[in-house]
Amino acid sequence: MGSDDRVRMRASEVGMTVYGPDGEAIGTVQAVYPAVADPYGNPLSDAEMTGQPVEWAKGESWAESLARLAELPEGEAFPREEARLLVQSGFLCVEGTNLTGRDRLIGCDQVDEVRGDGVHLKAPADM
Repeated sequence: MGSDDRVRMRASEVGMTVYGPDGEAIGTVQAVYPAVADPYGNPLSDAEMTGQPVEWAKGESWAESLARLAELPEGEAFPREEARLLVQSGFLCVEGTNLTGRDRLIGCDQVDEVRGDGVHLKAPADM
């Protein structure tokens, strides 16, 4: 995650409207989860991520916590690699009519910019 990604993540606020690449509103930011890093700001290694409980839900693995946040059906697992990437980059939890499951969790690498009117996402070709 570059410093530009960190700035975009910090600028995102709960309640902001999230706009898709086409400029249409897709939802509202419900929570902002900054990147998880070591004390020096370096992303955690794969070994450090393995099974480590998240700060906001003690006792759960990263994948279990993300499955809960994404409101996945009971017993459905969150892909481990996808969980690692989200936690290491930071992500937004977004509530929207057409957003379900893992689509509700938007990695900061998908954010193009944050302006006064909301969070604007990149087009898939730009990611």
